[in-house]
Amino acid sequence: LSKAFALTIESNSMSSLNVLSRVTSKIVEGEIFQLVKLNEHKILKTDEYKKIIISKTAELFSASCEIGAIIAGESDSSCETLKNFGLYLGIIFQICDDSLDYFSNKNEIGKNIGKDFLNGIVTLPLIFLYNKAALKEKTLISDMIKAETRSNSDFELVYSLLNKHKIQQEITNYLLSIK
Repeated sequence: LSKAFALTIESNSMSSLNVLSRVTSKIVEGEIFQLVKLNEHKILKTDEYKKIIISKTAELFSASCEIGAIIAGESDSSCETLKNFGLYLGIIFQICDDSLDYFSNKNEIGKNIGKDFLNGIVTLPLIFLYNKAALKEKTLISDMIKAETRSNSDFELVYSLLNKHKIQQEITNYLLSIK
């Protein structure tokens, strides 16, 4: 981020600097909101999750696209279009990244799966699962998130429930509905 500020200052574009400043504030707000929600140890609502990913990821993608257009001397209309494109790209990227944490393997993505769950971070796959789960399953999921730690066997149980309730398909349908 500091390198981005340095490059933006070097470009002598106050408009770009304003965008970067705005997005920095939004990222910090999103991080604080996520930390508050994480400390509550509960399942997020979909709109809370969306607020987090927009603040922390999508706004950064959006600003990157917008700043590129500003520095290239594009029209206000083009800058706005690219800003919106970046926002949606960031939302889709983060949902896909969060889904890979459940529906991939280390060899495919180069990182351990289940990390978010094991750290108590509630993402869209877990939210969708909780919303579709039977009462007994909801209690089990909720208890796991309330716990100070989660185990690999907890993750395996959640993974089996994700498959049982076809959450991967639900995520795909959700992604296709984003406008």
